[in-house]
Amino acid sequence: MKIFKSHFWYSKRHRNGIFALVLLVMVLQGYYYSIGNPQEVTDSTNSSELIRIRRQLDSLSQLKTSVKRTLYPFNPNYLNEGSAYFWGLSLSQWERLQTFRKEGGYLHSFQQFKTVAKLTDSLARYLQSYSYFTSRKQYEAQTQSAKKKPRTTRGVIKRYLPAETSINRASANDFIRALGLEADLAKRIVNYRRKIIGFTYKSQLEEVWGLSKINCEQIWTVFSLKHPPYIEKKNVNDLTFRELLRIPYVDYKTAKMILDYKEEVAEIQNIEDLQNISNFPMKKYNRIVLYLLAE
Repeated sequence: MKIFKSHFWYSKRHRNGIFALVLLVMVLQGYYYSIGNPQEVTDSTNSSELIRIRRQLDSLSQLKTSVKRTLYPFNPNYLNEGSAYFWGLSLSQWERLQTFRKEGGYLHSFQQFKTVAKLTDSLARYLQSYSYFTSRKQYEAQTQSAKKKPRTTRGVIKRYLPAETSINRASANDFIRALGLEADLAKRIVNYRRKIIGFTYKSQLEEVWGLSKINCEQIWTVFSLKHPPYIEKKNVNDLTFRELLRIPYVDYKTAKMILDYKEEVAEIQNIEDLQNISNFPMKKYNRIVLYLLAE
């Protein structure tokens, strides 16, 4: 007993310390239970907030599914750039389709459309139920009808005739309102017109990227070349290589040909002499001489 008594013997100071510690623990426990568990309060708040957010998301999801866009069948032979973008065709797929058309090709089946444009399997499955095809004879009949009765690119008869019908003075909005052209196409016409200082020949309109032959025919039913551009021609003998490159239709190879020929003959006497240059791009000759002269 003495052995155990020696281990459990405390002085008065020790007993007071233990009593104070027990009292402190009891006070803290009482305070904890009186205010409740803070984590539970936070979880409860977060839970109610999450429920409110979920309800908002569910309502937005229902609204999205209730608004459906009507999709109409289309003929890939008449597909313009804006419609191609809408249906999910990439730029490279659209360019392949354009190249096929320019070479005189005509699509007769969906498989041919898929092969020419190199559609992916997923896009092909999506487009197959919306695309249809007509015969070449029907296509030509519709083209002739478009010449006699101008229509917009969306098949709606034009109802707006702009006050300014000169193609060199018309705004992008005039092209959009008069013919229903896509905004991007209308802007390209205006930008290309600025680049070449104005249209001199009707065939120059076909150089606008993305503009189809039917689009061009429709444009000429409303607009004309009654205000040809004023182009201040530059003396080819005074131009440097960089200055030649700034001339519309003159690329790097053509500029080098002109400078080499000028060095060979010392001075170009007449602008028609450009036709004497070996391998000169004669298809662009009539365009280039709009900006150059020889003095």
